[in-house]
Amino acid sequence: MEGTPIPQIASVAPVETTADERTMAVLANALQMVGGWIGPLIIFFAKRQSRFVSFHALQALLLQAVHVVFIMVFMVLWFGLIFSQILLAQDHRFSLRR
Repeated sequence: MEGTPIPQIASVAPVETTADERTMAVLANALQMVGGWIGPLIIFFAKRQSRFVSFHALQALLLQAVHVVFIMVFMVLWFGLIFSQILLAQDHRFSLRR
């Protein structure tokens, strides 16, 4: 065990950002509450050269995509529940007439 080398963790230098980049990153996250996916998408394409801004704009877009998937799954379950109840009520009503 003494001859086993200890792996070294590479240190990553922090990214130096400007006030404009930080503002655009916050704006990308804030605009999704008003405009959905359109605001972060516009900021992503406008500030594509900044890795910091594009990263935060992509995070906002990913959150919107997860939200859309969640809503779709919820709607399918909701309509499935409604139609199953309608079919069960129709079957119950049909069996009472006999």
